[in-house]
Amino acid sequence: MRNLKWLLIVIGFVSLATWSGIRGSFAVFYRILSEELHWPARAAAAGQSLGLVTYAFLAPLIGWIIGRLGGMLVMVSGLVVLSAGLALCSFIRSPWEFSVFYGVLVGAGLMVISPVAYNIVVAQTFREHPGLAIGVTTSGMGLGMITVVPAVQWVSMLYGFRVAFLGLAAFILLCLLPTSVIVLRATFVGGKANKADSSGGTMVHSSGMSHKRLSLVQLMRTRRLWNALLVPAAVFFAIQFMLAYSLVVMVGSGVDPLKGAFLVGLSGLVAAAFRIPAGWCVDHFRKESIFTLGCGTLLLALVSMLLLERGGLHVREINLLSWCFAVLAGIGWGTIGPAFITTIAELFRKYNFGLFYGAAESMVGIGGSFGVWIGGLISDLSGTYLWGIAAAIIAVVTACALMWIAAPRKGAI
Repeated sequence: MRNLKWLLIVIGFVSLATWSGIRGSFAVFYRILSEELHWPARAAAAGQSLGLVTYAFLAPLIGWIIGRLGGMLVMVSGLVVLSAGLALCSFIRSPWEFSVFYGVLVGAGLMVISPVAYNIVVAQTFREHPGLAIGVTTSGMGLGMITVVPAVQWVSMLYGFRVAFLGLAAFILLCLLPTSVIVLRATFVGGKANKADSSGGTMVHSSGMSHKRLSLVQLMRTRRLWNALLVPAAVFFAIQFMLAYSLVVMVGSGVDPLKGAFLVGLSGLVAAAFRIPAGWCVDHFRKESIFTLGCGTLLLALVSMLLLERGGLHVREINLLSWCFAVLAGIGWGTIGPAFITTIAELFRKYNFGLFYGAAESMVGIGGSFGVWIGGLISDLSGTYLWGIAAAIIAVVTACALMWIAAPRKGAI
């Protein structure tokens, strides 16, 4: 059984690599749809925006279902939906088809191989050392960005984006789905993870405090709850904006598309590398301080993106700024993740972690969808991404301020 449990880590690693790779590959598809098919920017961005809305809607529901009933049926069904949605994307002829197939079907399917699903499943399975297991699993997101995104760009250049969509669908259906069924079936009994409790309590330690918990209605009236939930919404407005439009900005400044796709993937790899030290730091220092450092790094990445969009640069300067963007965006992304997740765990440690973590991921989807959609809308109206970058900078500053107001240093709500 121990070997099977570690096989779950392997499947989770590959699943999260696939999740981040498909999410990151939107930058490739966006450039093709907007430049080669001549779709308006907001129409091309609508699929990703709707996908993030779908993610936001399903995150708390999926988190609650997996936490209470287990993930076997939910995760397998989601993989089938994901494969079908990717396959249908290869037949798109209009923006509304892309919005439905990519935004709804792919968005819903990605939910079941997302951090929400696997963080809860892995925590239920590994009661003794959930932190290490989750750390190993989530590091797969970096591998997905550095491998899947360039692969999608390469296939799209050689055979077209429709073949790239079919390749992703085939991988899900023929590789990820069968192996997931075998491992999940072996590690789950009656739909729930072996030796797990239904609350997913391994993630949230008891505070040892004796005062009564607030009711859900009372909790929703507290400012700290909404400040904490608005933090991921604001910061992922900026992150999803960067993921969606960084490639088109780099290519517009003169960077080769394949190299640009590699740099977008590199940012994910750097983020994965920084999650482990960032996780250690939030355990030993103030979460607000670590989050502020991450936000500062994201601001530097956005400044690099802004300079690339302004243009008028020499080739050496373009290359330098492109690499700076990839590395700085990765460091910032990797740092803010552990900070806001542990903040949710700290503030709501007396309550159901799965529910509130799902709610936080829902805000990630809402903020990210606005970042993608507003970025495309502003580009259509102004003909440049400069104002979208400015909006992303404001969002990062806002997220930093909200984190300090939420004040995890003051303890649980």
